[in-house]
Amino acid sequence: MPYKSIFTGLLSLVFVIDFINTTGLTSQEIAKFQVSGNYEASVSVDSSNSEYYVISASGIPDHAWEEVNPNTPSNQNYNIKIPKTPTVATTKACVPFGKIGLTRTGVAIYNPLAAGSVNAVEGDSSETFDSCDGHASPDGAYHYHEIPNSCLYNNTVDELIGVAFDGFPIYGPNVSDISDRWINSTDLDSCHGREVSGEYRYHVTEQWPYFLGCYHGTVYDDVVTVTYDCDLSSNDWNQWLYYLCECPEGTGTGTTNTDCHPPPPPGQQCPSSISNVNSYYNSNASLLSPLTSFYSIVLLLSAIILEYM
Repeated sequence: MPYKSIFTGLLSLVFVIDFINTTGLTSQEIAKFQVSGNYEASVSVDSSNSEYYVISASGIPDHAWEEVNPNTPSNQNYNIKIPKTPTVATTKACVPFGKIGLTRTGVAIYNPLAAGSVNAVEGDSSETFDSCDGHASPDGAYHYHEIPNSCLYNNTVDELIGVAFDGFPIYGPNVSDISDRWINSTDLDSCHGREVSGEYRYHVTEQWPYFLGCYHGTVYDDVVTVTYDCDLSSNDWNQWLYYLCECPEGTGTGTTNTDCHPPPPPGQQCPSSISNVNSYYNSNASLLSPLTSFYSIVLLLSAIILEYM
């Protein structure tokens, strides 16, 4: 029927809307990549290539740090390619373990997980961070899993934190269009970002997954290895509340934070199988972004309408 073709075209347009923005770092944002010169910190941005920036950095923070684990920060000699014009991924990429972006001072940003695929920031599995909200990995890479609220982030309005490896900037939670509170994860899409004046950006928040939930754009293969299996039909994708679809499913029967992720509400258990994930979602509804919920409704209604056309 012609109506079916028209409806299918309109449905496709709904999903294209989220993929039209491909603007990366601006010259004003590039200018903010600098350090104070303390603690052997260094960062520079080479703009000579027509397709990408090269961010060179020691990876050592320009603030004081403490040894809160057996590891000591050391020079990482980063030379990382960042697309000048990001390519928005039609299928979102899972963020890998290890570094997923860099701050404006050249320090690594990690995903929210620690070894064993548990929450590195909150709950029983949380790791120890120094007074500047970071720590070093066994290879000496100092990094942040959470908002660097003590020594890097100044809580100024619309403050640039850094850049993800797909080329889109990462901003802080104090935003000019929300005056009465910090932005939180429920304000953002499944990759932990949104469009501001037509430009896509990520935001670091105080809630899971803190920095990124997935890559909105594509990443150079020689920067990090990512997988592109984050479709809504994937059990891992759904089980992890649309975040970090590469991670284990996290099912369990206990009530501690290490049994599943995100941690279960007080007194409730983790989902023990895919069949009861929906009830788990309902009890954790605040973790789902309005945009993701909208897409889920569109998918459901579309399937019903197409079935009867």
